[in-house]
This record gives sequence, structure tokens and C-alpha cells, in this order.
Amino acid sequence: MKAVLLVALAGAASVAQAGLYTQADVNGDMSRISAASLQGTGQSSRTADAYFLGGGIGGAGGFALSTPSVDSIFNGAGEALGADIFGGNIISSDFTISGDVSALGETTFQIQLDTDGPDLFSSTPFSVGGLPVTDGGLFLGANAGGTAMSFVNPTFMKEAIMYFLDAAGAPIAAFDVTGLMGTNLDGTWDGSAGVTVGNLADLGTVTAGFQFTVTSVPAPGTAALLGLGGLIATRRRR
Repeated sequence: MKAVLLVALAGAASVAQAGLYTQADVNGDMSRISAASLQGTGQSSRTADAYFLGGGIGGAGGFALSTPSVDSIFNGAGEALGADIFGGNIISSDFTISGDVSALGETTFQIQLDTDGPDLFSSTPFSVGGLPVTDGGLFLGANAGGTAMSFVNPTFMKEAIMYFLDAAGAPIAAFDVTGLMGTNLDGTWDGSAGVTVGNLADLGTVTAGFQFTVTSVPAPGTAALLGLGGLIATRRRR
């Protein structure tokens, strides 16, 4: 099997070296990704945050999105995006593992692309910029030409994992891409991502997605109001 390498980043504020998890890491640690963790997960309909997740194919000749630019609502429901190059259906799905993407505190959630075709990132029959397709990638929000994930409260990225699975549900690769997430000036996550992976084409990827663990904190105005409420309650008790 060809080595799968993280090779490029689109649109993030900083670049860090992403480590490739071994298959033991992927299968054995639920804080990482395993096929089992992606099945039977309870879906959430507790927020209406819009986003777009797209897959792309490319290589030395450049990169091109391979799915339509369709904004989705984070409501736990799958959405048909179109067909892959083999005619298989591409579905954008989203679900939370724990917490609520609009609530305070820590939340872990996943969004992903699935196809019932043989490969989401096939090099057949395309070339980009006149050169063969070798690489694949995932693009979220503005990096995909659509809406970024949004949050009610200031939200910081704690951990981001990008993963790829084959038709048997076995992991092809998983990367820690936490340091590659785009950030605003105040350090909060900007709701977008753009990561490309070398040598991913023609490995039989049918599922590609992100698992994010984020922490949301009270907005500054909200914190001030909470403090004022506590002060009033204290004075009343006196």
C-alpha cells in the first residue's frame, strides 16, 4: 500500500506537522477514530449551524473540489451532495458523539463524506492542471467555497482528527490536524479547515471525515452578566 502523507494546508492561520496514527492507535483508542465509533452513534438535532464539507482531488497540477458546493445544516441528517466520478452517491453526514455544538463546555462531534462508489478520491479519469491526480483532501467552510461552522459562544479547537476508511470500515489513515485548524485573532476556531493528503488517490476511500473536540466558553458580555447576577444574589442574602 502506498504511504499516505499529510502534504498541504489551505486557509489556516498556522501550519504544524501532523502525526500519522498507527492502526493500533486508530482501532484501540476511542478518542481517535475506529470503524466502530462511526456506527450506531446517536444523531443530534440540537442546533442549526450551517456548514459545508467538501472533498477534493488533485496533485502537482493543483486541486479541484470533487463534490458540489452545497451548504448543510448541522442537524444529524445526511444530505445528498451528488455523484462521484464513478457515479456513486456522495452523502454528507453529521452527528455529535457527546455534548451539543451550541452548548457551553466541551463537545466532540463528527462530520463526514460517504460514497457508495468504489473510491472517493480516484484518479480515473481525471487530471488537474494537465497532471495526474494523486492526492485527496477535505475542505470545510470557506475553504470549500461555502458556509463555515458557526457557534453561539466563543469556541476553541481542542483536538481535530481527520480520518479515511475503506469499504470494509477499516481505517486507511488518520491524522492529528489540530495545529492546522484556522483561527481568529482571539484564538477561537474560525469554523473552517482545508487539508490535503498526498498519495491518497486510488486507495479505495469511501468515507472521509473530521472529528473535532471543541470547548465553548461564555461570551464576555454573558460572563459579565453572570457575575452581576451573582453579586445581586449575594447582596440579597445579606
